[in-house]
Amino acid sequence: MKAVILKKRDSVAMAMVLHLLIPGLGHIYWKEYLFGLFIFLVTLTASVLFIVSLFIAIPVPIRIIIYGLPILFYLFSFFDLYRSTKVRPGRLKHTLRKARVFIIVGLLFQLLWPLAPINFGILNCPDIFIQDNNNLTPFYSEGDVLKASSLTYFVNVWAVDKKIIYSLPERFDIVRFHNEAGRKFCGWVVGLPTEEIELVDDILFVDNTPIFTTSKNIPILSGNWPLTSAGAYSIMVATVHLGTVDRIREVPLIDIIGKVNKVL
Repeated sequence: MKAVILKKRDSVAMAMVLHLLIPGLGHIYWKEYLFGLFIFLVTLTASVLFIVSLFIAIPVPIRIIIYGLPILFYLFSFFDLYRSTKVRPGRLKHTLRKARVFIIVGLLFQLLWPLAPINFGILNCPDIFIQDNNNLTPFYSEGDVLKASSLTYFVNVWAVDKKIIYSLPERFDIVRFHNEAGRKFCGWVVGLPTEEIELVDDILFVDNTPIFTTSKNIPILSGNWPLTSAGAYSIMVATVHLGTVDRIREVPLIDIIGKVNKVL
């Protein structure tokens, strides 16, 4: 029996790469048009439901179904594609030009579709930086490699001009933000939208109520700051210098870069 020698454009690897670039594209490349289109529509619907779910309170079991079933289906489609390439080796002849066109279409999809992994990753990549002072002690020290993760609070998609905010920061989160001049700062969230904040003799008052806590995850904010309030779309962030609060800033939600965590 004569052995079938496959060229790279007819290989399993080519089909898998296309399927990674666009769900269903590998099947279409192997002329399984209907199933390939079905896979694409399922994943497209799942990505839209993901965005919608950010704005709706959905129980955890329902979220697992919404996210889990499309993922399982997508993983299964890889095995189905592998089977298709194995049962018909050498029967389909793809030209080099056709392979290039499919690769280009897949790359354009990844770069232009808002929820494609490459596009989504570029727009929502964490801001990684080296802490240049000890203002965040005892949690982070000078020289620590930190990241500001935007996905904790919002997502960016190129089809929408503004950030899609789906979660507010919690009190005492460490956040990185832009100030009025565009400079980047880190500080502790002390006030949420519409709250009134005051710091009196090292005691934080929120809406005239003192906040006492002994948790090791809560910073000790030393100093004084007069009564101030946050707008409906802003938070209050305390920045520290030499162990003392030097300013409590009103930060619009759109100026938040992300929640600060340690990288290394």
